[in-house]
Amino acid sequence: MASIHQVLSRAVSPVVDGIVAGVQHDEYDEAYVASLAAQVSSCETITAVVEALPHDYRADLGPLVHASAQLQEKLMKARNIIEKFREHERAGTFPKWIAAKAPVLQACKEYEEYQGNYQEGGPVHAAAVPLDEAMNAEDPPPADAPRPLIPTRSPVKEELDVATLTYNQSLLSHAIKDKQNEVLFLEYELSDSKLMFNWWRKAEELYTAVSPRWKVPVINHDEVRGFTENPILKAKYRAIRANGSIFMGAAIQIVSLRERAANIKFQKKKEIQQAADVEMADASRPGPSVQSLIDKGISAGIKRLEQRLSKSNTPSGSGASSSKGPRGPTHTPKPGRQQPSLMKQVKKNAIAQSAKVNGHKKQTGKKSKPGSSSKNTGAGSKKPPKGGQGGKGKGKARA
Repeated sequence: MASIHQVLSRAVSPVVDGIVAGVQHDEYDEAYVASLAAQVSSCETITAVVEALPHDYRADLGPLVHASAQLQEKLMKARNIIEKFREHERAGTFPKWIAAKAPVLQACKEYEEYQGNYQEGGPVHAAAVPLDEAMNAEDPPPADAPRPLIPTRSPVKEELDVATLTYNQSLLSHAIKDKQNEVLFLEYELSDSKLMFNWWRKAEELYTAVSPRWKVPVINHDEVRGFTENPILKAKYRAIRANGSIFMGAAIQIVSLRERAANIKFQKKKEIQQAADVEMADASRPGPSVQSLIDKGISAGIKRLEQRLSKSNTPSGSGASSSKGPRGPTHTPKPGRQQPSLMKQVKKNAIAQSAKVNGHKKQTGKKSKPGSSSKNTGAGSKKPPKGGQGGKGKGKARA
């Protein structure tokens, strides 16, 4: 039951009763938390999740949301790398940065042939004797006896190959273990206890720095009895502090879905590429390149111009008629041995040929047209020039 003092205080100032009740209430507003959860669930990006935070907490708690998203992205990549390493391990292959090659030992040709024939399992191994026995023998070996056997039981190159394979396998296994340790560390950093501890500490530091500036007065009748914490600010702090998993969990979920979609898309592209390579393997043949087509066209054009040049340089007459005038050059340049000025000569000849064709067209165009015979009829169609400058016969007749 409320005391008489509380009843009078409520009657005089109901605001004071609301403040006192808010201070005594140690729980956060569930409706406010529900509205935050609904707003965060509709976010599709990390930036939208950060913007869903209250503006006075956004600058300090936003980096924690981004950090959780980055840790989740690194965790997904580490798991993908482990899966790729497992595939190499099952297939007996190695990544490019691990694949070490055995060193090449140089030897003379005679020793290489000797090692191939007289090692264990060679064609004459059964009839050969060990090298140390052959060196300590008193009598020289017969001429048809095989060469002595190398005392080693296995080739050195095979031992190097085996050692290199063992080294690569050891590197791959240690790489898998190291990535597994990285995954364990990232999973610990993304655990609820680790994330919420950092969230609680940051929210408490922020509220401790802000709350003294947002205190509200306690009024009794017409006087101020003191100042107390703002109940609205305190309720919001408790809601944000207790429900940090809403924001960081949404960021982690967005990154997980994005990485999963990227992996599925990559696998689909890989399958399509493999199927396309199999289908196009038989049908694809190397065709002519653009440069080869250009070269063929140029060579064909040069051959045609050379043929025209050889025809123009060949004398038109034959026998006695051709011996009257000076003969032109009868040497035809070979296609394989082109003179340096061949292209100039070809261009010059082409211009001359075009000039001849144009001149022939002009002469044919000057012929008499039908219907104009009345103007130019008889032998006197051509008028003699004025001033008696006609032919020689006419000039003598006048004289």
